[in-house]
Amino acid sequence: VGDATTGEIFYAFNGAEPLPIASTTKLMTYLLIKEAMSEGKISNSDTVSFSQKASDLSNTSDGVIHVSAGQTADIGDVIKGMLIVSSNECALALAEHLCGNEQDFVELMNRKVKALGMSETAQFYNPHGLPMFVDDVLNIKQSNHLTANDMFILSSYILDKYPEITEITSIKKTYLESLGNYTATNTNALLYNVPGTVGLKTGTTDKAASCLVSTYEIADGAGEPHYITCIVYGAEN
Repeated sequence: VGDATTGEIFYAFNGAEPLPIASTTKLMTYLLIKEAMSEGKISNSDTVSFSQKASDLSNTSDGVIHVSAGQTADIGDVIKGMLIVSSNECALALAEHLCGNEQDFVELMNRKVKALGMSETAQFYNPHGLPMFVDDVLNIKQSNHLTANDMFILSSYILDKYPEITEITSIKKTYLESLGNYTATNTNALLYNVPGTVGLKTGTTDKAASCLVSTYEIADGAGEPHYITCIVYGAEN
């Protein structure tokens, strides 16, 4: 738990332990998409096309929003789908939209890890956070992993550079018109019972268990806004 605005950590338990981060991965994906927009590489008026790979993912048990190969949607709706309902196919589509393929995007993710000064153990394998098989002698599943300290660095950086993320992650319910008017209900339960909560991201896999990067906006004694951020990994529910 800490103040993302000042960087002060209030409390930490096992904050330096590398852990699987599930869909909280999508915060890094969002950051890279926003940076690409600010650099003029892509635009917030772009149309995103879903690949066969994204369509196949949407038809698995890990699919959230059903999409077909060649289907298109407004990039704003795709970003909302990724952040509000944790759509894995939307995260993959954004990665492919920017880099043309998933692997080049993953390389961007891991370069950003170094640029932000995260721990040496920090590693991304995909833009959505699902466990995936890797080609090695053991053929084991690998999961994106950071420490809670790493995620505090990442989330604080996003809140500083692109605070407009909270305009999306504080939405309780919306309709994604270009995605078939899909009803998007936010996965962050704190929005419904803790006034002042503005984000940021949930995540769940069997290995990572329940994960939450939550942010609460509050003013200090001088009336200046601060983002109090709490990162929990490996919870039971």
